[in-house]
Amino acid sequence: MYEENIEVVKQSSEVLEIDIDLFDVEEPSELYLRQVSIEKEMKELALLKFRESQDRLVKSGNASDSRFYSKLRETEVISIVSDMKLNLRHLKKEIKEQQNNPDESINTSPTLLRLIERLEGCIGLEAMAVLAFNETINSLSFVDNKAPFEDIIVGQIAEMIDHQAFMTYLDDLDPRLAQMICKYKLEDQQLRRKKRIKGSISFANEKNAQLNWVWLTESEKKLIGKWMLDRVCYGTGLFETMPTFRTSEAKRRFVVMLTEAGEVEIKKIEDEVCNRVGSSWVMVHPPRDWSREFTGGYLTVQPGSRSHLIHNHAGTIVSQTAIDSLNRLQQVAWRINPYIFWVQSELAKETNEIGSFRSYDKVTYKVLYPLIENPEVVRLSWKEAEQDPELFRKYKKAYAIRKQAESEESSAANKAIATKRSLEMAKRFLNEERFYMPWYFDNRLRQYCLVDTLNPQGSDNVKALIYFSDGIPKSDESYRDILISLATTYGNGLDKLSYEQRIEGAKRMIPFFKSVVEDPLCDKSKKLWVNADEPFQFLALVNEYYHVFIACDQDMHFVSSGRDATCSGIQIAGALLRDAKTCHLVNVTPSDTVQDAYKAVAEEARKLLSNDNWLEIKIARREEARAKKAQKIRADRLERKNKGLPDLGEYKYEPRYTIEVPLDKIDRSVAKMIVMLTPYGGSYQTMLRHVEERLKKKGVELHKADYSIITHALIEGMALALPGFSSLNLWFKELAKRTIQSGHKQIAWVTPSGSVVKQEYLEEEEHSVRTYSFGDSKVRRHLSYKEKNAKKLKDRKMQSALAANTVHSLDAALLQLALHDYDGNCFTTVHDCVYGPSGVLSVLVERIKDAFYQVVSGDFLFDMLSENDLADDDDLVSQLRTMKHKDDGLLDSIKDSQYLFS
Repeated sequence: MYEENIEVVKQSSEVLEIDIDLFDVEEPSELYLRQVSIEKEMKELALLKFRESQDRLVKSGNASDSRFYSKLRETEVISIVSDMKLNLRHLKKEIKEQQNNPDESINTSPTLLRLIERLEGCIGLEAMAVLAFNETINSLSFVDNKAPFEDIIVGQIAEMIDHQAFMTYLDDLDPRLAQMICKYKLEDQQLRRKKRIKGSISFANEKNAQLNWVWLTESEKKLIGKWMLDRVCYGTGLFETMPTFRTSEAKRRFVVMLTEAGEVEIKKIEDEVCNRVGSSWVMVHPPRDWSREFTGGYLTVQPGSRSHLIHNHAGTIVSQTAIDSLNRLQQVAWRINPYIFWVQSELAKETNEIGSFRSYDKVTYKVLYPLIENPEVVRLSWKEAEQDPELFRKYKKAYAIRKQAESEESSAANKAIATKRSLEMAKRFLNEERFYMPWYFDNRLRQYCLVDTLNPQGSDNVKALIYFSDGIPKSDESYRDILISLATTYGNGLDKLSYEQRIEGAKRMIPFFKSVVEDPLCDKSKKLWVNADEPFQFLALVNEYYHVFIACDQDMHFVSSGRDATCSGIQIAGALLRDAKTCHLVNVTPSDTVQDAYKAVAEEARKLLSNDNWLEIKIARREEARAKKAQKIRADRLERKNKGLPDLGEYKYEPRYTIEVPLDKIDRSVAKMIVMLTPYGGSYQTMLRHVEERLKKKGVELHKADYSIITHALIEGMALALPGFSSLNLWFKELAKRTIQSGHKQIAWVTPSGSVVKQEYLEEEEHSVRTYSFGDSKVRRHLSYKEKNAKKLKDRKMQSALAANTVHSLDAALLQLALHDYDGNCFTTVHDCVYGPSGVLSVLVERIKDAFYQVVSGDFLFDMLSENDLADDDDLVSQLRTMKHKDDGLLDSIKDSQYLFS
């Protein structure tokens, strides 16, 4: 028997009762050894880049931002706070004794106690501990030979604490000004931290001359700074002050260093962090199969937490069917699409934005986005401009434009990093005829690809970069498939038509394919493919169609294209409830053309917006809410004025009892996000923001208050178009609530593929301490949880997440049942979609239909009650019976639905 992972077998032999000597172990294959070498390089490069990034932080004096010291801070702040409290008690005791015995010589300063109590009341001990720890770390003497001495560190600690107290005071006095300072000064990463702090103080003084803040004196800084440095050293035992002598100094002074225990601790943390560092490349050797006993995926290393069988494990028990499905995905061989690689490589030489593809080049960016400024104004300094009020106004405007342009350019450069990484990885494996990808589950057992650069679940430009290594011969079926896929990826309305209409639409584009393939980057060609909904996948299909059916120099299909569920969560929920209306709108039951749930919701919303009675009620409620908000704002402004803060003027509020309703613009694209977010507990604010953004893209600018009514119309339109589904969401929340009330820490259910999924949301072990100079810092909680069950549940999260998690586990089970025993070599999944080359898509969809029937044909919802000991809960059972309809042949018709996955 050939066993490459002999070490794993040795480690598990006692458990499995395997006699190692029975194996006839052969020498590892050349391909195996090559994969091991690649994984070694993968790990070394990831570690090198990671350590370089951490070293840059340390050498720049920002060690507290590094992963190593951030992790150390999480635990050590508790020790520092404990020492602070203990020392504070001793300090109070000593001062009391000193007051009772004035003749005795006790070197305890009441001033120090007064300072500590003042700062504790203002910012709290935890924030003081975080700031002192960060400054100590940033000042460690091994940074370089210019590391500061102890007295300088003491001053820096005191200044940071003083600034924290000042900003807390300002936030309480004038929250608006504090927010402006954070946004425009403290979050400006282009400036060093000390300059940001100085800038924040100057900004506060400029904007508010009535500040009544008393800064620490130099002597007070020495007192509080030295006390905090001592607490860091004694509380943790990881730091100490050591004497040093520099030739440039006339006397011996002290620096802060790690103790031996500190060096051991930081080395331990470095090893722990570095063991989890790693990038995820594709594999030239097939990945190891997963099982309950053996780790799958990479042969030698498992980079990061996602490389476990189940990510964010909460006790879910995975079935063999699910594991078999995951292993089948790992056996699929891929390769780089050389045509798409060439196109994207050429585009990457300049600044481009095509769909999800982003590339950045400084020279071409300036040409595409020129900065129009008045050169006479820009050359001025702040001081020169301030001499003329009108000139100063122009200068500030030019300055704001320039800063905004710099921010946008920086954002464009950052967005291009993902494209650059994908192309670099594609170049590395360009000549490989076959490579593979390891996969894993999330806690709901959805299947995810571990590789983060070349990934069939990635964005459009990444999907198009890879195709199947094993092709499918061309045929009449493949001809039909590729035409449908061409229309679907082109989109622009074609993807919502029937299959026959899509085919006719694709045929009309065929005369342009030759010129597009031969010169895809000319302006004429780009007009066709760049405007597609999924431009690079469309271009990949155009190229394949040309070579298979026009040039006829290729007789196999390799390019992947998908068949997508129509709102998979609503499809499954509608079928579970046997709700004929819902099932019809999401294509669970047969129809002559593709049904559009988004369009149906938009139509219901338009009906509401055309109803005067409905509008009158909504407008009245809206204006009542606006009036209350205006009243609060006026009260806040009056309070500001009474405090002596700058008067913001009277808040202008005009009641609005009319509404502009652009009915023709309330279409499926506006309703889409409402429909998508509702199954997953999306917030009202998120929906409102989407509606506003979508309408503005259509050129519709409305009064701010009008967007809210349109959003309410869409939310109610969802309930009208899909009533059963909306009721089911509330039922899931009630189920979660009652499960928690009965004392359960988890909510469990058995999926149709045999897995037991468990939902559990517990309070985190750490919380955030907000500091104005260092941002939010994670700190472990004071309570040490010895047992996992001692943690508290997040009740609201348990309720709001249940519907989404249940639906996701069911669409995962659907794909697992469909594909775990599929014998083909060309397929993949993207959450609730199935992908394959032209010629096999109809086969895959038929398997999906059979699996869908298996998933929804049982009594899953009642079984879920039983699994959580709620089968005798009359209210939940009664609600379920009310929601659930009679079958009346609905399930039997599923297999005849042409557009269940389209």
